Amino acid sequence: MVKTTIEIDKELYIRMKEEVARSSSSIREFVSKAAIERLIRNEPDAPSNPKIEENKLLDNPFAIKVLAVLEHEVPNPFSVVLLISKLKKAGIERDVFSAAYLSDAFIRELVRPVDFLSGPDAALAMKNALLHLRRE
Repeated sequence: MVKTTIEIDKELYIRMKEEVARSSSSIREFVSKAAIERLIRNEPDAPSNPKIEENKLLDNPFAIKVLAVLEHEVPNPFSVVLLISKLKKAGIERDVFSAAYLSDAFIRELVRPVDFLSGPDAALAMKNALLHLRRE
């Protein structure tokens, strides 16, 4: 972790504090999560319409399992954006996506944002869950 100082609009800060109070998290967690979600959404291969892409992914039973693992730490629609962007980057068509494509490098790409968002313990848990899917 790195400690930093940011300046934000007072009204935005008040809204953030209200949201944090509702979700029982901290400002640090809120800002980290927002930053990761923004980075995922701006991936070069991110889909322009995650809902349409999600519907296409739901035709693939293995993709559904991977999304279930991702959604433990990355909320929908960002889990969909993350998976689609990594599939596109790797040149994998979503309809043929299977356990055979869960290489160590592909898993690392999926887990990297979770490490930033939720820390190494969550990233390790996700990695292990994806490795388990690969062995099924």
